[in-house]
Amino acid sequence: MRRTLFLMILTVIISLGGKVIAADDLKYVNAGQFKLIGKGYADSLDRYCRLPSVLKEKTRPAVWSLSRNCAGLAIRFHTNSPVIAAKWEVTGDVVMNHFAPSGIKGLDLYCYKDKKWQFVNAARPAAESPLL
Repeated sequence: MRRTLFLMILTVIISLGGKVIAADDLKYVNAGQFKLIGKGYADSLDRYCRLPSVLKEKTRPAVWSLSRNCAGLAIRFHTNSPVIAAKWEVTGDVVMNHFAPSGIKGLDLYCYKDKKWQFVNAARPAAESPLL
């Protein structure tokens, strides 16, 4: 269930309003340079870990493992681009019979408009990917 977000792409070719944009034409920006929101502690083993590092030895392994899951964290950015794509890697090939792969290994895109968050789209993991 653990995953690490790195960069941003949904597909090799993205079509928008009749214009086809090849993946090679996209500019990728490392998510590490954007603000991370939803994280309660700054002192953690890595950017996407949800518990402070001082709790590693005091926390049950199962709970610590869950803290390595980035669920609930978000990367905030501004853009005027008509296309948003994402690349990411996951750190485990978790499969659950009661949970969709997009909820385990996917990404959700929201925009903040009129003082509220609005769902835009979801990035679904590719079944063929060796990382997923």
